[in-house]
Amino acid sequence: MPIDMHPRIVCYPYGEGSSCIYRIENIREMGIENIYSFGKVQIDRYHVVGKGHAAIIVLARHRVHGTVALKIRRMDSKRASLRDEAKLLEAIHGYAPRVYLYSDDFIVREYVDGPTIEEFLKAIRSRNDVATLIKSLLLATYTLDQLNIDVGELSRPYRQVVLLCGDPSKPYFIDLESGRLYLKPSNVTRIINFVLFGCVKGSRIRDVLGLDEYRVSLLIELARQYKYSPHASREDILNRVFSIVGDY
Repeated sequence: MPIDMHPRIVCYPYGEGSSCIYRIENIREMGIENIYSFGKVQIDRYHVVGKGHAAIIVLARHRVHGTVALKIRRMDSKRASLRDEAKLLEAIHGYAPRVYLYSDDFIVREYVDGPTIEEFLKAIRSRNDVATLIKSLLLATYTLDQLNIDVGELSRPYRQVVLLCGDPSKPYFIDLESGRLYLKPSNVTRIINFVLFGCVKGSRIRDVLGLDEYRVSLLIELARQYKYSPHASREDILNRVFSIVGDY
């Protein structure tokens, strides 16, 4: 479907005006040839991959990279640019989709096919799957902490992370709208809180993992230690968390 026929999407939520014409020209210059009506979120008669307060994400075709995800800054967004988010995505390569191009209004990136954490947990089959997911999230967020990147609100990471092909060991952060460079981030602590207070189909994650009150109290203490420890001491704390989460 030609871009020209989708000002409602490219210029969401307004869909008209001189700035909309500029956007369509800009998106063509970036190599986007088509935007597909695809995804679980509906805008008028079109389907998109995702919609948030600052941007929407659509499936698109790029003349060089083929099928891609295109993040479009909403015209009513309070954010002036998507550049900072694109740079953060580039910095955590391996835990985020590959970024191809970006501007103030658009990010052209790899499309990661897989369920969100929310979708994965709804279809969860075993305690081992949950443990694998939590361990992979802990390792990913530890890497981000070492890079001094604060992801933002991760205590409920249900839609911020996609699991490549449904593999709980391959988390990809697809939304870094709240991300920032920070001297001493503590993303791991947020994942521990997710373990303690998150749910799987009505059951607490900590109960699914079989964590008794003693191990819950240990996790609470380790989260506190991790938050206030220097980078050099954090790996040992993380390994202790691993042993608790996987010890069932």
